[in-house]
Amino acid sequence: MQKKDSQSPKKTNHRNKFDDRNTALEELPVGILRTDLKGIIKYVNRQFEEITGHQQKDIINKNIFRIDLFTDDIRDFIQRRMAARISDIPAQKLDVRFKHKDGTWHWVTLEDTLIYQANIPVGFQVAVSDITERKQAEIALKQSEARLKRAELVSKSGNWELHLDSQMIFASEGAKKIYGVEGDCFKFEIIKSTPLPEYRPALDAAIEDLIKNDKPYDIKFKIKSGDTGEIKDIHSTATFDKERGILFGVIQDITERRRAEEQIRYQAGLLRHVSDAIIASDKNGFIQMWNAAAEKIYGWKADELKGKIFHDVLQPEYRYCSREEVMTKLKTEGVWSGEIVHHRKDGQPISMTSTISVLKDAAGNQTGLVSVNHDITTQKLAEEVLKESEEKYRLLVESSRDAIVISQNDKFIFINDAFAQMLGYPKEELLMMDYQNVYTENAVHVLEGRKKQRSRGAAVPDRYETVFRKKDGSEIPVEANIRIIDYHGQKATFAVIRDITKQKEILKTLEEAAKQSRNLEGFIPICAGCSEIRDDEKEGHPWVNPSEYFTSR
Repeated sequence: MQKKDSQSPKKTNHRNKFDDRNTALEELPVGILRTDLKGIIKYVNRQFEEITGHQQKDIINKNIFRIDLFTDDIRDFIQRRMAARISDIPAQKLDVRFKHKDGTWHWVTLEDTLIYQANIPVGFQVAVSDITERKQAEIALKQSEARLKRAELVSKSGNWELHLDSQMIFASEGAKKIYGVEGDCFKFEIIKSTPLPEYRPALDAAIEDLIKNDKPYDIKFKIKSGDTGEIKDIHSTATFDKERGILFGVIQDITERRRAEEQIRYQAGLLRHVSDAIIASDKNGFIQMWNAAAEKIYGWKADELKGKIFHDVLQPEYRYCSREEVMTKLKTEGVWSGEIVHHRKDGQPISMTSTISVLKDAAGNQTGLVSVNHDITTQKLAEEVLKESEEKYRLLVESSRDAIVISQNDKFIFINDAFAQMLGYPKEELLMMDYQNVYTENAVHVLEGRKKQRSRGAAVPDRYETVFRKKDGSEIPVEANIRIIDYHGQKATFAVIRDITKQKEILKTLEEAAKQSRNLEGFIPICAGCSEIRDDEKEGHPWVNPSEYFTSR
């Protein structure tokens, strides 16, 4: 007989009485299942019956793969091991889901071994241990850890433990992300250097107060992230376990919150100091916000308007459209702008320019309205006064015997009736013409020279004479008195023009008479504009009419 190799695996030798109730196996705290090499069930103990709900009498001599015990992947795994029939197959433990007869799933540990008879494998034995409670606890722990990780990531928070004796620090993934470090890099000396230097004394003092005096550790500070260099705002709280010498802390990245708070403070400041009334209401019209300017303009304090409806308070009157048209535009376009009349607390109407916008939530649902209202009451009163003044001015201009003209960019933009009559044109035709078209060629040349002088900054007389060409082609001498004015934001020329044809005729007559008179020698000073002659023989050299001048001679 061949001698056995002393190094060969030791084989477990079980009795080959599959169908007997084995007293030793019945007392085991684990379920036992025995099959032959083809997977035919030969024996199960009472613990197996309790774990699975299957009685031995119901499953004996049935193929294990025909009973709904395991998931498909576990069934395939067991089948492959049975098919191998290798004597030195090591025992394996496997945690699997196991289906109870009542349809519920449990977790069990399977540990399989070969059964030998005369050193020949004749079957399989599978030990089944119910680990449902342990597995559920493990799953719950993993789920809890996953939820904590998600919660930390969402809330931008984390936790840490510092063991004072060893200076070892342990941190959650959330804490590592906040500090911008990974894995083993999360060491106490690195973390201690992360806060900005100006915060270090306050942090050290807070930790010392917590350890020595049991004072609450609740502090805000700034750090420089280890990976990006970003400056972050941090809020940290901690407790101290004196018996174990362990600090346990929670940190939260509040950078976005601080920025949002700063933005809110900034916007609140704007609302306090802006001169326009800003009013917000919910979707039912109830006033939710009423800034300081609204208090000043309308006379109500914000506290007085709690539970009040916008339209009931201000009683708006839409000047150029109906309320229904405003609501329709808000519904279709989300915004409306226009003039509106509101009413103060004392009942006085006030004119406003208003812009109303629809407020929506993230889902696009309307949550309310916000309106920005600018008080134009003074402006409207000024417009009324100006309108009355303009009407009086228009009547004055139109009744003037002198021609009045405003020209801008080489075009007539205003003319009175006297100017149109002077040149023989309809007013509408003159307003379509270039102003140079009414000057003679020589007059245009002189006019261009005056413009060049003015552009160089030279002094140019406001009063001058020129010659116009009438519609019928005849020429007319005129005296123009001009001013440069601002008209609708641009420079324009304002001119008062007088026909001096008669004055010119008088001048001509006087000059001819002077030539014939022995008493009138030399130049006779004559004002063409006023039809008078300066009398140099009288005291003060007054201007007199021609008849008086010649009578005295």
